[in-house]
Amino acid sequence: MKKSGEGNKTKNLDGVVYEVGESGALTNAGIGKLTSANIGKHTDGFGLYLEVTKAGAKLFRYRYRLDGKENTYALGRWVANSTSADADTRKAAGLFTLKEARAEVVTLRALVAQGTHPSHAKGDAKRSAAALRANTFEAVATHWMESNVKKWSQNYARQVRQRLTGDVFPAIGKRPLSSISTAAVEEVLRTVQQRSEAQAKLVRIWITGAINHGRRVLKVQSSAMTDDLVQAFTYKTANSHSHLEGSAIARIFPALDTVQHQHPLGVIAVKLLAMTVLRGVELLDARWSEVDFDAALLRVPAERMKARKPHIVPLSSQAIALLTTLRGVTYSGDDSFVFVGRSGRKPLTGSTLRNVLRQAGFSNDELTPHGLRGTFSTWANECGLNFAVIETCLAHTVGSATSGAYNHASYIRERREVLQTWADYLQCGAANVVPLFGGKAA
Repeated sequence: MKKSGEGNKTKNLDGVVYEVGESGALTNAGIGKLTSANIGKHTDGFGLYLEVTKAGAKLFRYRYRLDGKENTYALGRWVANSTSADADTRKAAGLFTLKEARAEVVTLRALVAQGTHPSHAKGDAKRSAAALRANTFEAVATHWMESNVKKWSQNYARQVRQRLTGDVFPAIGKRPLSSISTAAVEEVLRTVQQRSEAQAKLVRIWITGAINHGRRVLKVQSSAMTDDLVQAFTYKTANSHSHLEGSAIARIFPALDTVQHQHPLGVIAVKLLAMTVLRGVELLDARWSEVDFDAALLRVPAERMKARKPHIVPLSSQAIALLTTLRGVTYSGDDSFVFVGRSGRKPLTGSTLRNVLRQAGFSNDELTPHGLRGTFSTWANECGLNFAVIETCLAHTVGSATSGAYNHASYIRERREVLQTWADYLQCGAANVVPLFGGKAA
């Protein structure tokens, strides 16, 4: 900046005379002409000036006095005129147009007038922003999941993370807990409910668990949303474990065969789910090391079972045939997944099985993957089979904790007969199956 020699006046870079202290001594055109040859401070007014460095950088600075001492605050680097749409983004990156720098100085002058150093206010703002980020639903829910990972099975932990990441975080993940309303959560749940009633119930439980964790463990302030969420959100009356009975059971495999060309792996998975009467994750996460072709057994490890106890499933001849076919498609080592998904790294999900059943013509009110267990139970009880054998097939604990504790190796012979007859019935229908123990076939 060149002094004009006219007392308390100065010229800007375009030669226009301004009173010292009056904003407007700099112009964008003039700043654009500055080079490393113009090293030094170029005053604009009200404490704002532009400093040109040896490297040619053009930096806005604000000079002020507080408590009798002169201080300098660094705003950021000058950029040419731009639209106001990305002003916040530029400011966060330390970039200012001349107009934005002048507006920022108005704010800084107000802080100084209140006795606050701008640098202190900036630090407080950063800490507040960091606290808000730490108190968002995503941050709190992530801490909740990490706190429970040792208590949950691997499958359950994966299910929680997948559903929160896929359905909840995109909608409310970035919001502080204190700003999340019942209506916002209900909107998330309604969206999930359109896909699956059972999943909507689980997601509601997980959202509530995460928020309560934030309140009680992290001491995060939240809205009173969770207090009335259970009462406010209602579910459809459909049974998420819908199953078939009687002669309708014989429709399952023929219907699946009609969509075999569309979902070859999914159809095999649904058929094996029906024949093994396992829960979805207990089967879908199976690895080839768990399949014993010689003994015709599937050995499910404890960590994947709901009861946290290992379970042995006798495999019917139909199940062995399907697994033999599947081995030629998905086997890449003993530790590889039996039902590998499209990614080639992860197994199929329960949603794939639901989609296959829908494509095969079964509505959610008629039959669900989990409902296949209820279908088997109904058939087995109508056949008059031993209750303990039925319950052991379903991996349910039989009897009291002392006298009838669940034994994964119990009733192997009986269960093999039952599951073979069940597979025959699924494949051929009642007319071609000899009932067990004098009971009815359907």
